[in-house]
Amino acid sequence: MCTRHRTFGRRLSKMIGLSSLCLVFCGVSQALSYYVNCKTGSDSNPGTISQPFKTLQKAQAAMRQSGTKTTTVESCTYSIAGGAWNFTSSDNGEIWVPLAGASVTIDGGGSGYVSLYQVNGFTFEGFTLQNMVDGCPNNGCGVFFTGSILVAGSSNCTLRWLTFADSCSGHCIMVRNSSSVLVDSNTITAQHPEEHSPAGSDAGHFSAIHFDLGGSNITVSHNSIQNTRGGGIAFDHGPTDPLFTNVTIDRNLLQNVNTCSGDSTCQDWGGIYLYNGCNTATCAQRDTFTISYNNIFGNLGADYLTDSIKAIYLDLAISGATVKGNICNKCGEWAVQADGGQSNTFTNNIFDLSQSGALLDLYQNFNSTTNMSGNRWTNNIVWTSGSFPSQLRNEYGAPGYPPAVNTNDYWPAIPALCPNCFPAFTDTNPKSCDPGFVNPAANNYSVTNTSCTNQIGWVALPTDQGPLPNPF
Repeated sequence: MCTRHRTFGRRLSKMIGLSSLCLVFCGVSQALSYYVNCKTGSDSNPGTISQPFKTLQKAQAAMRQSGTKTTTVESCTYSIAGGAWNFTSSDNGEIWVPLAGASVTIDGGGSGYVSLYQVNGFTFEGFTLQNMVDGCPNNGCGVFFTGSILVAGSSNCTLRWLTFADSCSGHCIMVRNSSSVLVDSNTITAQHPEEHSPAGSDAGHFSAIHFDLGGSNITVSHNSIQNTRGGGIAFDHGPTDPLFTNVTIDRNLLQNVNTCSGDSTCQDWGGIYLYNGCNTATCAQRDTFTISYNNIFGNLGADYLTDSIKAIYLDLAISGATVKGNICNKCGEWAVQADGGQSNTFTNNIFDLSQSGALLDLYQNFNSTTNMSGNRWTNNIVWTSGSFPSQLRNEYGAPGYPPAVNTNDYWPAIPALCPNCFPAFTDTNPKSCDPGFVNPAANNYSVTNTSCTNQIGWVALPTDQGPLPNPF
């Protein structure tokens, strides 16, 4: 009995010690964060959890003047009306998060937006944004280079678990010339760029999440983008801009995007759109993109057979991209377009062409920027609930080299690919068997007939598209 008492005593002593340690660290944790509560706080308070600040701006000013670089925001609606809520190099290292279980809304009041300019090491997570204007802090940005959240010349920035509660008038998130950026698990439920665009501009050429002017080590993942008049995700740069390197677009869920139609400005765009605006001197340089495991369910408006919209669009010499594990239905006029690029690989994707008149891809060399050699299509499933059209592909602009097409599954029959193309191309090892999708009408493309898909070396796809669980 004595031994048991001594053992219990030692355990109790350890438990007391751990509890004390926990209390110490809890106190440190609270001391390392400022707190904001617009209902109970005051900007004359010290910003502690028991005496929080009232405004976000006061917390920002306090972090700029101290070693504490985290602000925890309590439930309330906070106004940033009146222009840009600016973050600069003075805000390096800041972390902005809601209190666990809090519901925090940041309200632009129809005139406010969030701007990050030359910021390093910045985290912004878990907030709802509403009534944001499509802003530009430096003036002269141009209609296409604005955003409800605008990031420029920055690095090591994280935008995650943000909810855009109402329609963005252009880009919801716009990132320019920035590197080491994570845009993850955000929810965008509407976007109407024609409300922002001046007459005659390309209202359709806006994406909910848009990167331009190059950058490296960028991940856009697990975002949910729905009901947009423009596209979902876009990357573009001009001939003298830096390249995009080590970019991953992964496990995003796009539903009912590019619905703008009936207007000449709503044309030639993609659910996922990449553009390399190179010239003959720079086209040999390659961006590095991986487009993987995204679901694009609905990428068309009423005029989808004439508006040149595609689910995945590699425009003007995008080369060396890997497009794998994606699924699209209602994909647009074409599911895919490759224009002028080389050595792009399309593998292990599912293309549902059940929408009337839709084709698999447009293979184009509009500006003859390269000879389009080295492009590959392999191990994909091309499926329709009806019947395929007379040919699945279109060619334009003398591509030179056709893609190497082999070992794809076509159901319910092996179609003609592009017999009138020059040079003609076809699948050198086509398969035709039913993959046994569980319920395509409900966007469930899980394969049940593995004896079929094993013929093409099919690899099962993940099903965790869209936002990851929100820890707040």
